[in-house]
Amino acid sequence: MRQIDTMDSTESADHPVVVAKASAPDRFSVIVPVFNCKAQLRACLDSLMAAVKKYGNAEVIAVDNGSTDGSYEILKTEYPDVTVRQYPEISIAALRNRGVQAASGEYLTFIDADCVIFPEYFDQARATLRDSRVTATGSMCGVPESSTWVERAWYALNSHSRNGLVKYVNSGNLVVRRQPFLAVGGFNETLTTGEDTELGQRLRGNGFSIFENHQVRAIHLRNSKTLGEFFRRHAWHGQGLMIASSASWLNKPLLMTCSHLLLVLAGIGQMFLPHSNLAIRIACLVVALNLVPAVTYLYRSVANRRWSSPLAGIAIYQCYYAAKLYALLGFVSQRRSRTYHK
Repeated sequence: MRQIDTMDSTESADHPVVVAKASAPDRFSVIVPVFNCKAQLRACLDSLMAAVKKYGNAEVIAVDNGSTDGSYEILKTEYPDVTVRQYPEISIAALRNRGVQAASGEYLTFIDADCVIFPEYFDQARATLRDSRVTATGSMCGVPESSTWVERAWYALNSHSRNGLVKYVNSGNLVVRRQPFLAVGGFNETLTTGEDTELGQRLRGNGFSIFENHQVRAIHLRNSKTLGEFFRRHAWHGQGLMIASSASWLNKPLLMTCSHLLLVLAGIGQMFLPHSNLAIRIACLVVALNLVPAVTYLYRSVANRRWSSPLAGIAIYQCYYAAKLYALLGFVSQRRSRTYHK
């Protein structure tokens, strides 16, 4: 029987993050956060229901964040076997935690509403988790066959070529044992972005391991297909660089972003130096503009043992750092504004 609960964000904020209760052995509980994703929602849920049918011992819980595009109506009318709950205007981390409250499975599975999985998904995840040393699994979401060069380049630079232990798995395709998830307190609801990275840090800090298995795979249907979309997406995600949490402020992306800013300013500044060769000044500017993106491209390619076009990779990281700088400058501006109005 369908379960539909509606609760506003004020009420949900008073509830505990997660509720410890008995879980069914070998059962997967799939939590799907939903917000205005009508175009991809049916493909996502159809793939989930096919995988549930193949495995048998699984449930799907859709947690809507107050959709206004018809997504909620699709959930209510077209998928009677999906448990549906609605919590408007809370963070994505809080939304996932509310889904956990309704879950009964031993394994919590987080799949984004713009992703599709394969029929053997739960069998592959269960096989990975038979190793008692593994607490969580999943893999970076893949790209569709019809993907653009932006999608392909970013995936090539950020996906691992082999299975193995990792620092975190993105929360769009994550499977984690219930009890360790509860033990560390679930997702950090104060974070706007980066909640999966921070969860990974707390899991590992408490002695739990995360094993990436490319057979536990999902395809992300709504990637950034152009550099403009890529910039906007990472400018928004860049907010996570400046949020004080258990994750250190001195993380690699923030340090590299600041280094890039200093090099760009130095490169521009040296263009105004008198009595120096113009060609040399232009060469120094080109180096300053491209050094951090090029180093990042090389680092990611070597670390992941996966090589893509250098020009595409450097272009992607130019856009990436521009987005992070935009987010950083926005953060500084907001801080100054708050200080001024105190």
